[in-house]
Amino acid sequence: MVVFRPIALSDLDGLYGLACEAGYGLTTLPSDREILRERILDSVHGFEKISGKPGAEIYLFVLEDLESGEIIGASGLSSKVGGYIPFYTYKIRSEHIASTQLGVEKDVRMLELVEDHNGPSEIGSLYLAKGGRGSGYGKLLSLSRFLFVADFRSYFDGYMIAEMRGEIDSQGKSPFWESLGRHFFCTELHEADSFTMVSKQFIADLMPKHPIYIDLLPEAAQRVIGRVHEKTLPARQILEGQGFEFAGEVDIFEAGPTLRCLVDEIKAVKESRVGVVRELVDAAGGECLWIVSNGLRDFRAGLGGLEILEGEGVSLERELGEALGVGVGDRVRFYLVSDPLGSQKIKE
Repeated sequence: MVVFRPIALSDLDGLYGLACEAGYGLTTLPSDREILRERILDSVHGFEKISGKPGAEIYLFVLEDLESGEIIGASGLSSKVGGYIPFYTYKIRSEHIASTQLGVEKDVRMLELVEDHNGPSEIGSLYLAKGGRGSGYGKLLSLSRFLFVADFRSYFDGYMIAEMRGEIDSQGKSPFWESLGRHFFCTELHEADSFTMVSKQFIADLMPKHPIYIDLLPEAAQRVIGRVHEKTLPARQILEGQGFEFAGEVDIFEAGPTLRCLVDEIKAVKESRVGVVRELVDAAGGECLWIVSNGLRDFRAGLGGLEILEGEGVSLERELGEALGVGVGDRVRFYLVSDPLGSQKIKE
C-alpha cells in the first residue's frame, strides 16, 4: 500500500533521490539538497498557516510505500503565483501583417514576456520513480492534489496552471535556451533554473523586454516551442483528461507549455464526492479503483476499493482506511479513476 501525504523534513533524503533521478528540467525539484530543504520547510509552514484565501503558500506531497518506507514520488501545489516574487512566462501572440505593394499577407508569431504579480494557483514538482510506474501511482500522485484542492477550495485561486517540462536532452541542453536565453544570461540552463529558486530578480535585470519574433529563431528552437519532454507526456495526458488546455504560454527558459483550467471545472474537483464511512471491509468495489482522501489538514490519499451506499455512506477497503487513518463515522472524499466493467452503482 502506498499513501499520498504532506512532505516532512525527514523526507529530504528521499526527495533528493527523486530529484537526482529526474534529471534536468524540473525547476522546482533541483538536485540541490539545501534548496530542497528550504522548499520542504516552506511547505511545512504552508500547511501550518493555511488561511482563508490564497497567499502564495507551497504545499509539497510525497508518495510513500508504507511497507518499505521508501519515497517513490513527489508532487506539489502553490496557492498562488506572483506576489512579491513575480511569475514570468512567454505569451505566444500573433500579429497580422500585409503589403498590397508586394501582395504579401501573413500572420507573424512572437513571444511576449509577461510579468504577473497576481497569478493563478499552480501545480508542479511532479515526479514518479521509475520503479513505481505502471501501477496507477501516476494518477494517484497527480490527481490527489485536486482532492486536496476540493477539500480546501477557498485556499486556491479561480484558475489553476501547470508549467510542463520542455524538451531538454540528457546533458541538460535545450534548443530553445541555446538559441535565446544563453545570449542574455550567459550561463547554463540548469544554473539559471537554480537561480530562480533563490531569486528571480536576474530575470527582470537581463531578459529582453521587447517581443521575440519566432521566425527569427533557429528552426531547432522553433520546433520545441510548446512541446513537452518525453518523460512529461504522461503527466500532460492526465491533466488534459482533467480538462486542462494549452494556455498559449510557454516557459521562458526551455519553452515547455503552460496548461490552464478553471479550478471548479477540473474533473477531480468537480466530480469527486464526499461520504461517511459506514463499514470497513476486506474487499470493496469489485473491479473499480478509487482515489480516496481523508479531507484533513494532515492530508492522506490512497488507491483502493470503495462502494457507495445509500444515504451518503460508503463501504471502504480496510487496508486503505488504515493507511488514511480513517474509521467508521469518518468523512472521506472519493474519485473514480478506473471502472473497467462500467459497474459503478449504489448498493441497495
